[in-house]
Amino acid sequence: MVNSTFTAPRTMFADFSKGLSPYFTPVEGGAITTSDSVWRKQNVSFANNKLSLVISDIAPNPPKCAYSGAEYVSKDVYRHGYYETSMRAIKQSGTVTTFFLYDRETEDEIDIEIPGSNTQEVLFNAYIRKDGRYTSLMRDNKGGGIYVPLGFDASQEFHKYGFDWQPDSITWYVDGIRRAVLTKGNSQESLTIQDGVYFVKTTHRFPDNPARIIMNAWVGKKGQWGNYSNPLPVPLSAEYQWVKYTSAD
Repeated sequence: MVNSTFTAPRTMFADFSKGLSPYFTPVEGGAITTSDSVWRKQNVSFANNKLSLVISDIAPNPPKCAYSGAEYVSKDVYRHGYYETSMRAIKQSGTVTTFFLYDRETEDEIDIEIPGSNTQEVLFNAYIRKDGRYTSLMRDNKGGGIYVPLGFDASQEFHKYGFDWQPDSITWYVDGIRRAVLTKGNSQESLTIQDGVYFVKTTHRFPDNPARIIMNAWVGKKGQWGNYSNPLPVPLSAEYQWVKYTSAD
């Protein structure tokens, strides 16, 4: 159900070269169910004109979590519009670097994730809660999510990653180039690729609730983001230069 009283900020620009952002806050404690990392504020830092989200062995939470990760979350919620960040991913099997939207109440989610096991591809996804199950809207023959080749190593330099969220479509971009499009289908789901752009149709409802912008870096349970051996060579750092949002209204 859409929050009818919600009023979205029309624009937002968080410049991490200026340090702590008034638009975001670090998370302390808690962890994603499939994560082997607990969130720690001290893993969020600012230096050399960028934000660093660090995976480390500082204050883990054994036996549930062998490592600590970092999460930086917007204080406000946002809705339809264009979202973009400039980031550099971690290159280490077992880890993931992210930029996404998430609504805790409905669990609607729009994802950009770069797996540390292969930093030459990006995972685009969108989720809703349907019949009590977490349901992916971006599906190929491997299951949930579409892995798209980047043509570069995302751990070597900063690149721009974004998505345009509209009521009836979500379009993902890399360095300003359209790479994937999700739309509503009438009777069946489909996946086609044209000129390097992945076109997906879903018969499910679209994410439609105001959501928070989240960036995080963490270690998955073994096998989720690739196999690895303990201990990992921590610290490992995902880096972000800025985040921006422009309302569709």
